[in-house]
Amino acid sequence: MSTAVLERPVSDPTLPDPTLPGSVQPNRSLLGQDPQLASPARAPRRSYLALILGLVGATISFAGSWIPSFWGDEAASVLSAERSLPSLFAMLAHVDAVHGVYYLLLHGWISLFGSSELSVRLPSAIAAGFVVAGTVTLAGMLFDRRTAIASGIICAVLPQLTHMGVEARSYAMTMAVAVWLTVLFVRTLEKSPTRVRAWLPYALGLAAGIYLFLYFALIVLAHGVVVVLRRSRAATRSWLSAVAIAVAIASPVIGLALTQHGQLSFLAGRNYATPQHIFVSQWFGNLPLAIFAWALIAIALAVAVRTHDRRMPLLAGWLFLPVTVILTLNALGVPTYNMRYVAFCLPAAAILMARGLSAFRFTWVALIGVVLVGVLAVPSYLHERKPHGKDGGSDLRELAALVHSTASTGDAIVFSQDARPSRRPRLALDLYPSQFAGLSDVGLISGYADNAWLWDSVAPIDTLGAALATTTVVWAVEERGTHAPATVTALKSLGFHVVTKFHTHRETVYELTRETP
Repeated sequence: MSTAVLERPVSDPTLPDPTLPGSVQPNRSLLGQDPQLASPARAPRRSYLALILGLVGATISFAGSWIPSFWGDEAASVLSAERSLPSLFAMLAHVDAVHGVYYLLLHGWISLFGSSELSVRLPSAIAAGFVVAGTVTLAGMLFDRRTAIASGIICAVLPQLTHMGVEARSYAMTMAVAVWLTVLFVRTLEKSPTRVRAWLPYALGLAAGIYLFLYFALIVLAHGVVVVLRRSRAATRSWLSAVAIAVAIASPVIGLALTQHGQLSFLAGRNYATPQHIFVSQWFGNLPLAIFAWALIAIALAVAVRTHDRRMPLLAGWLFLPVTVILTLNALGVPTYNMRYVAFCLPAAAILMARGLSAFRFTWVALIGVVLVGVLAVPSYLHERKPHGKDGGSDLRELAALVHSTASTGDAIVFSQDARPSRRPRLALDLYPSQFAGLSDVGLISGYADNAWLWDSVAPIDTLGAALATTTVVWAVEERGTHAPATVTALKSLGFHVVTKFHTHRETVYELTRETP
């Protein structure tokens, strides 16, 4: 049964003032929005707004996307996508099943458009546009045109979106599915909440999101809160049926992910669950913007509590419940938390920030607030698009270019294996193979495409004496600042000596020679 607020005459002094921003008007809507906002006459206007701001959002994310070098997680995407399909499926049976659908999509994309930074990041920039468009649509359905515009602009510039929009990973796509699934959720709950058949598109969308990224399933917590608050057994049963269908469809990836849960063990040593990551990096990128953002969100929630705004449980649940579950598991000793894993909650943050601005009576105050969000986001935006803007300074492209310009055909090359796999300099060879053409990769046992793991199999440097027996020049790549680098020490024991060395942003490249045997 419906919990709609009863209509009363507009002249009733106990009614909220319709001129006050943030006030909740009496209506028969399931989520509390003004029925006029959901009218067919308003839909075309929302569509135009969503399209325009979506294009703006995609452009903002795309700009400069080709500038930063690839980094380790992007290497996993590119190298996985470049495998043959049999090789990719064999790998997914052992590792990274949760990213399998994204790798398959990227496999097709790369076959058409190549694997440059611009090419493989373009799908994420396009997805960022869909995120903004979906945020505008959802905010317009729930609130008003002013909130929709502010939500879209804020969403387009928030650092987590502009970061994921320049990242060859699935997170921008997951955000897009999250916001459009929520649009579908609201629409279904308003029009046909008790019909299981009406929930089937929602079930398919939820399953698609889970295939893109397993943690996406946590969005059902926010949707479930709204369904429960509605207090309709028929609607609850229909929604739960849709969730069950989605889980059944996604069961293959869920089952594989459970068998591969050890892959997240690395999180135990990363200490990501810090106040800086949770309250700043997770969605807002830098401290000044985070302080302003949380202030706006607090205002929005305070106004919602005062006015009994029934739209807020959806947004608050979406923003807080997934991260709370992940942090709780993390605190219980189950490594699960990473800032990127809750990126799909960002549209809720954007809409809540816009609602915080709408609490001010004067439009010019809200306008200044939106501009201030953009200004505070600029430092994060510019940092994301520096040549070394990823993973604390990834320089794989710079490293490849240096080797290409200094090494000669017939020289050998070896790489330090001391760093964690996603930071090993050897990734430069696989990502930019043309830059290493003509060099002897003496340490290679088997390439990544022949393995059931993400990376190449490489022999220890101290076992390469025979492979280097006839070599007079070898290049060794080590992490910059390493004292007594292991590869150089091992090569010296084989009779080589350092002739010169070159530095990139994060690596040092040594040239070693010896007399011809």
